[in-house]
Order: sequence, then structure tokens, then C-alpha cells
Amino acid sequence: MSMSTKKGFLETRFGPLGFETQDGRLVSLSFVSTMETSDDDDTVSMVLVQLSEYVDKTRQVFDLPVSFIGGTPFQQAVWQALLDIPYGKTATYQAIADKIGRPKTTRAVGQACKRNPVALVIPCHRVIGKDGSMTGYGGKAGTALKRQLLDFEQHP
Repeated sequence: MSMSTKKGFLETRFGPLGFETQDGRLVSLSFVSTMETSDDDDTVSMVLVQLSEYVDKTRQVFDLPVSFIGGTPFQQAVWQALLDIPYGKTATYQAIADKIGRPKTTRAVGQACKRNPVALVIPCHRVIGKDGSMTGYGGKAGTALKRQLLDFEQHP
């Protein structure tokens, strides 16, 4: 059975976003360096609308079908746990490790966040160090972008 893969792009105040869908499900979303033309597809349109609403501050929770392509069962458990961090709030790497029942895996939680295939929708930017520090962020601007996203969400 062949998969239907489509791509979409959106320019935002945080930089350009690129994403990919497969068979009607979002499989990747990241900050990109170049923009292309988005494919014409119902799922691509739905992702574009929800990302635009997020950037316009009219959406706080994404309602998109997501598939985790790749990733270990541990990483997928971390990504699933990140979905429970509310908009405008943060959680520590330790809290996520505790939530998934693996309290001694804070570094591995950090690595799973770094490998998050669906930025923003799976909100790894909301995970911070236990001392409140802005630890690494996989986006191209690193911790500066993480701080910008958190400030954006925390200030109406």
C-alpha cells in the first residue's frame, strides 16, 4: 500500500515552519530555513489553519491527527506526556520522567524532546530545567526561540 505524503509551509513570527503529512496525519513539523509552496490537501489545509490560529493566539490546543513515525517506545511515551502540558505552562524534565514512570531518566527525556518530530504540536518547548533554566531546544534558534515561544504563550 502506498502512502500519500504532502508538505506544507507557513511563515510565522517565529520563523518559517515546514511540515509533512502522511495519509491524513501530521508526521513532522519543524522550523525550516526555506519556504516552498504547500501541497493542496485537506490535511495540509487543516494544519495550516491550526498553526495560523496558534500564531494569532486564537488556538491554544491543537486538534490534529498525529502519527509518531519512528522513535523508540520510550521517546513516544515522552512525546505523549508532553501533550498534557497546558498552553502557557511549563514542566520540568524530571516531572516528565516521573509522569511516564521512569524517574531516573531525565537526561533521556531531554534527548527525546530533542528528537520530537512534531514541534509546537508536541510542545517540547514547554519543558525546562528543574531550576527554571532554559535548557536546549532543537529549533534552529535554540534556547532563544524556546524563550520566545514561552513568552508568547505566557503573555496574552
